[in-house]
Amino acid sequence: MEWQEDSIISLLLSNTVKQFKNCEELIIIGDSTGANFAFQLKELRQNEEDILILMSPLLNIEQKNFDILFPITLSAQIKKMVPSKNSLIIASRTDEVLNQSILFDENTSQSFTLLEVNDSHCLENFRKYLPAIRAFILNQYFKS
Repeated sequence: MEWQEDSIISLLLSNTVKQFKNCEELIIIGDSTGANFAFQLKELRQNEEDILILMSPLLNIEQKNFDILFPITLSAQIKKMVPSKNSLIIASRTDEVLNQSILFDENTSQSFTLLEVNDSHCLENFRKYLPAIRAFILNQYFKS
């Protein structure tokens, strides 16, 4: 699903759900703001078998580290998300754009899998994480 700042995300999500309605399982991947939309897509599909991979995710609009110019129309379409099972989150404590501290809070119950990386928000070392992503996906498909 491709989106732009002026996109109506709910419409794009609805169309994407329709497009993949006959798919038993999807691997849904999103980065930053797109991770929030990926989460919303998984929620709309209501399929526990879907696998969600979130990279440097925007969990909610308040987690920005500084005043990023964020279009009001887009801000209104960001939903607070609580990742669940079948979710892999790749995040860095040193993310310069988003405060990811909630992901690393030991007091927060985590039903998701967290891959902590030492990287920037853009995950410049993304290739290094591909084996972990692959292993996570295979583990989800072949879990007993």
